[in-house]
Amino acid sequence: MFYVYAHLRKTDRSVFYIGKGKGQRAFVKAARNKMWRSIEKKHGCLVVVLSRWPDEQGAFDEEERLINYIGIESLSNMTKGGSGAKGMVLSAGRKSKARKHLYIVSKPYRDMVNIIQGKSKKRIFTSCGKSFLGAVAVKKWMESKGIFGISTHGVSRAAKNGGEHKGFLLRYKDVVFMDKAPNRSVKVGNSGGEIFDSMQSAAESMNSRGHACTKASIHGAIHGRSVTAGGQRWGLIVNGEINIVDFDRETKFKKIKRSDGVVFDSLKDAAKQTSEKRSANKNISLAARGKTKTAYGFGWEYI
Repeated sequence: MFYVYAHLRKTDRSVFYIGKGKGQRAFVKAARNKMWRSIEKKHGCLVVVLSRWPDEQGAFDEEERLINYIGIESLSNMTKGGSGAKGMVLSAGRKSKARKHLYIVSKPYRDMVNIIQGKSKKRIFTSCGKSFLGAVAVKKWMESKGIFGISTHGVSRAAKNGGEHKGFLLRYKDVVFMDKAPNRSVKVGNSGGEIFDSMQSAAESMNSRGHACTKASIHGAIHGRSVTAGGQRWGLIVNGEINIVDFDRETKFKKIKRSDGVVFDSLKDAAKQTSEKRSANKNISLAARGKTKTAYGFGWEYI
């Protein structure tokens, strides 16, 4: 079995060598070129096995693809891949020493591996200033806010166009939100047909007319945490129109059932009537989603 591996600098986790090997070759310092030894001496070396291949030619092809993808000018490789020795015969002592330095790929480096393999997740930015790595993370965040029925495909599609999904504007880094004002704040509108360049300007306008209103209350009305703000319903401007989302209890709040048969209208109600702890919402939610078996002595499930 052959494999393709990467050597990373310990100081900043950047890739400085891509190779193909068999057995313990990835963990051996012998038979390396002068540039490789210089980098390893200065920065140290971490080993990441990227892929495994049943035949040598497949490993050579993948090695060449990765070197071309990263750029040989950024690496200590002397060739563009696809050539080299077929492996080294190691003594028992060398093998034992290599095993002590075996590096298993863990979470902090998976993103790096995905990037050099061309499979990186794209960061998604929301209209409320938060950002998440991938559509699944956005979906989990929306569900934590009590918004369900989210599609990861819908999230990705909205982010690609800078559009709206379930009341939130989403975009990738190189995409701008729809209908943004010159100051890059998100435009909003109310049920009275008024359109404002930002939530702040909307709040100031409503306050000047004697309606108690803040930027936070408008944000809450837009995303379903409250029905109105300053006596008006609010929505984001999408494709030139005011998009007011209806967050009724049936869609925004799932009913939740306790193992003793008691049914609650929402997670918040269940937490309030079961425990006085501030973490009750989170603990009951974890149990209802199957992450834990029980919470406060009861089993839980959404219905």
